[in-house]
Amino acid sequence: MDLHAEMLLEQYRDLLPDIQALKGAVENIIRNEIKNSGIFINSCSSRIKTESSLSGKLELKGGKYKDIFDITDIFGARIVTYYSSDVDRIASILEKTFIVDRENSIDRRKVYNVDQFGYLSLHYICSLPEKLYKNDDHPNLNKIRFEVQVRTTLQDAWAQVTHDIGYKSDVEIPKMILRRLTRLAGILELADEEFNSIKQDSDQYRKGVKQIVASGNFNEVELNIDTFTEYVEVNPFRNLLRRIQTINNMDVQEVSLVPYFRFLKALGAKTLGDIEKMRRDNEEDAYQFALRLFGETDLDIVASSVAMMTTCIVHLFKIGSGIAGLVIMLNVVNGERASNEKVAQRYFKIGQAMGLVKQ
Repeated sequence: MDLHAEMLLEQYRDLLPDIQALKGAVENIIRNEIKNSGIFINSCSSRIKTESSLSGKLELKGGKYKDIFDITDIFGARIVTYYSSDVDRIASILEKTFIVDRENSIDRRKVYNVDQFGYLSLHYICSLPEKLYKNDDHPNLNKIRFEVQVRTTLQDAWAQVTHDIGYKSDVEIPKMILRRLTRLAGILELADEEFNSIKQDSDQYRKGVKQIVASGNFNEVELNIDTFTEYVEVNPFRNLLRRIQTINNMDVQEVSLVPYFRFLKALGAKTLGDIEKMRRDNEEDAYQFALRLFGETDLDIVASSVAMMTTCIVHLFKIGSGIAGLVIMLNVVNGERASNEKVAQRYFKIGQAMGLVKQ
């Protein structure tokens, strides 16, 4: 290593505390900005180039750098998204948050040629603006440039695997290997596009479902996990839950109603209209059942699913389903437990006393 490279390496050692402070600041900023955006990502990681790694780089290219601040990848972060459309959303966040060095940044998605080997990713060279974060203990922090890579999960898998195999885009690759890798790259690119298309179609479908559910036209909506989730968001059991809550002035513990989806499907419900009819037809009896179930107890907290539960129980009584049907419901909703039989017998006795059980 020549004298100039040694000088750069010494600068690196002196600058290392500032680099470490930058790493912590950038990590926090990126994670918070992504969280606030509502984008779900696969991972966000970062690393500081080790002294040995930097030494190897300086031995090869040390002459192109005047000082340590000319090196743009001493610190780097990588954001891995699930969908290709989110790469652009993340890019927009980075551009608004950091100072982007356009000249040294590269969007490989835009320069990718059919005869090139490799895969697509976005590489931004950034620096941290003082108005966003400044630390007087680390005065050089805002002068250090760093790299942020943004890629999809499949792009990251490609990069990791090809790196492990030992081939990079700037080396001679045996034609047999190149052909296989190129075919695989095409498959992954198509898969990335298809995943993104499926997500867009799924989002559009959910928007349509949300609008129909909000309109109250439940008979038009097929029952599936997406529509059931939207139905629950409307909170159709709200009034019944409030009435049950007042029995003992109980607090409500929020729980998911998703376990009831499988049970309702097993009952033969095909549309949200079927569930809505069951709710309307059984609301008063469900309240009276809850009154007998909780009225003589000192219970002070109840699950938010109690309105759905009592509605299903009353419905089972009315269709002639006995203790066996109650056990099946409890097994599906709460998991198979030895106590479910005893609980079902208790429910059944209340139903008999109310005259709801078909003889």
